[in-house]
Amino acid sequence: MERRLQSLLAQMAPVVPAAAAAAESAEPEQQEQQRPKPRLCIVCTVWYYLTHAQHEGDRFNHGWPMNGKWHDPEVELVSVYCDQKDQTEVHPHFQHLPDDEVPKGDLSAAREEEYDALTVYDTIAEALRCGGDELAVDCVLLIGEHGQYEVDEYQMTRWPRWEFFSAITAVFKEDGRSVPVFNDKHLSWSWDLAKRMVDTSKQLDFPFMAGSGLSVTWRMPLVDLPYGAQVEESLVMGGGASFVCSGAFSFFLKTDHLRGQAQDKHQEQEHPIVETGVF
Repeated sequence: MERRLQSLLAQMAPVVPAAAAAAESAEPEQQEQQRPKPRLCIVCTVWYYLTHAQHEGDRFNHGWPMNGKWHDPEVELVSVYCDQKDQTEVHPHFQHLPDDEVPKGDLSAAREEEYDALTVYDTIAEALRCGGDELAVDCVLLIGEHGQYEVDEYQMTRWPRWEFFSAITAVFKEDGRSVPVFNDKHLSWSWDLAKRMVDTSKQLDFPFMAGSGLSVTWRMPLVDLPYGAQVEESLVMGGGASFVCSGAFSFFLKTDHLRGQAQDKHQEQEHPIVETGVF
């Protein structure tokens, strides 16, 4: 996930020109230490244990092990908007455990207390402006996954990604400046809304990407398939919802013909793939 954000940030001008100028005469390592980190805002539906916001947000908060060392993220999480902080929903992985053993409730407030640089705001506009009068972050991570939202006739949850995106871009328009946005998972359950999101990003001229963290998780053994390779057999093992495993299967293989066969099978059974969406 961070690598994708970094690819977006690479398209930006220096975040703080004054600081960059002050560090110009320093040694390369000192320049890296002195350069201020780009400021990240997370706009999410919920932030409880094992949700996407918790997985991704906590990694930006305290880092992760990489290549035998602890990796310090190259962006700083400074603001969060959480839509449903009153949720007491339990992740499916823990539904079989006794109540006193299950992590429950919102974690965004706890993270705000734990990290001095982080503030949780009541609106998306406040989060993007960090409580001020103008856009005050350098990138946005939109996470519309988990929580209690409308479910349509196909049992597909209508996550409010379009609504979040609209609120984010409203600030861009009002403040006359845009920053890169990464959308966790697919853009929308609706083709029309997804297209409007892409069209808006082009209109306002900001880098916009979407995808799943599954595509950058570990492969064991580490195998990179040639582009266009025709895979005859594959096995994915995992615990949890079947669509998560099928998502990993799809991303790891990166082939269209097996994905198409799975789609055809679901259509034959007149059963929609509820985790499908428009990327």
